[in-house]
Order: sequence, then C-alpha cells, then structure tokens
Amino acid sequence: MRLRHAWTAGSLAATALVVLLVTRHAGVAVEVVGNLWPWVALLLWIILVPAGAGVAWWAWRHVLAGLVTLGLLGGLAVWALQPTAPRLGFILGQQAWFEHHRADFTRAAADLPEDCCNAYYGDRLPDGLRHLTIDGRVSRHEGDLFFPQWIALVDDAGGYWYSPDGSPEGHDMYGMICEDPTDLGDGWWSCGM
Repeated sequence: MRLRHAWTAGSLAATALVVLLVTRHAGVAVEVVGNLWPWVALLLWIILVPAGAGVAWWAWRHVLAGLVTLGLLGGLAVWALQPTAPRLGFILGQQAWFEHHRADFTRAAADLPEDCCNAYYGDRLPDGLRHLTIDGRVSRHEGDLFFPQWIALVDDAGGYWYSPDGSPEGHDMYGMICEDPTDLGDGWWSCGM
C-alpha cells in the first residue's frame, strides 16, 4: 500500500467519524436510524478504530504510528459515543447517569408546556435536551412525563418518569407497563431499567 492510499483510507475513516459526530448533534441519525442509533454508533466505533490502526500499521510499518492512530481514533470515538455509552451501561450506572443529568431533566420537565407530548411516542425535546432520551422525545401519560432510555422493537420501553404526585406504577411505556418503579427523589422515578 502506498502512502497516498493510506491517507485516502484514513480520510475516509475520519470522514465517517465526523459524520457520526455531526449527526449525533443534529438529530438526523435519530430520525434515520431511530432506536438502533446507539448500537450503530458502537458498531462504527468497533470497526473504525481497528481499521484506522490497521491502515496506519500497514502503511507506515511502525508501531508508534499504529498506537498514535489507535489513540486518536479511539479518543474521538469515545467522545462521539459519550452521551450514548451511559445508556448502554458502559460508563455509568443508570442512576448515576440520571444524577449527573438531573438538572437537565428538571429543566425539561419545567419548560415543557402542559399541552405537549400527548402523542403516543411523544414530542421532540428542544435541541439542547435531546440527549436525555434515546430518541430525543418525551411523552406524557396521565399528566406524568416519560423520558425513554431504551425502546425495544416492536414494543416496550424503559426510562425515567417525572411524576410529582406519586408513583407512575401502571403507566404505559410504549407497550410495557411500569411495575415496581424506583424512587429517585423529587418526583423522579426509574422504571424498566
């Protein structure tokens, strides 16, 4: 492999990572890929990091180049997956992730108008708060807000509830009924996690 081929392969890998980063923030990937986005991002990471390291190793035949490429691509991929990884359970536990983002959840619950989110799968959150749910949406059930953290194909979900008047037990989570929710304090509950 010639050096120009290595640069082409590296450029393609870098372009794929840039697309990953851009679509993560723009919400495009959520619309196109839907609930599979975290798994697609993880698969891209698993493929691109070794591929980038392999291209560097083969092109330059130098251990240091391979390690530097692995570190750079790995760091970029980890940064790209940062909001996704906690939901997959790789970095933080579910309760720790919620506590870390509690202020954002509280802001979302306070800012949403009373008449929003009545569609079965809810309405889209504002751009700065879409990272709070797996698909960027929040739904309302009997006045309580549901922030899904996972949605299975075809039905069922689990996530966080804002239910200040009591337990959300018995509420519908896109086909699965909330049973034995965990109280997170201040009207917040975890169910199906």
